[in-house]
Amino acid sequence: MKKKVSFVVCNKSLKALKIKGKELIDGVVIVDSGVGELVKKQIDGWAYIKP
Repeated sequence: MKKKVSFVVCNKSLKALKIKGKELIDGVVIVDSGVGELVKKQIDGWAYIKP
């Protein structure tokens, strides 16, 4: 089965690290809040695995 991988980064973290979105590779999605995005995914049935 083909799996799709997406890269999502937190805009708040980018700002804190002084990284501009244009410095990221093509295809990276920037969301307002990484924590908020995790909550949305969990509501949609995704599992969060903490390393």
